Amino acid sequence: MPFAGNFDRDSQYDDVGVYRASNKTKYVDLEHNGSTDGTGPGGTAGENCYPVVISTPWGDTIDIFCEGTWWAKDPDSQY
Repeated sequence: MPFAGNFDRDSQYDDVGVYRASNKTKYVDLEHNGSTDGTGPGGTAGENCYPVVISTPWGDTIDIFCEGTWWAKDPDSQY
């Protein structure tokens, strides 16, 4: 499932990513070149997981919602 936001904290909402529930991993492209610049775990392997972008004054975060449970990112990481 694709998502977009301001994950590198440069005030531009131009970063993209993909969440793959099959391996419970988020992939983020911050350089806009089609290559993965970072990955992160989240959620449980299953069909009912969705990435949710949360906007904050310090940049956006990607949380994963799986079957009634939120999997929040590490607040000290960029994505």
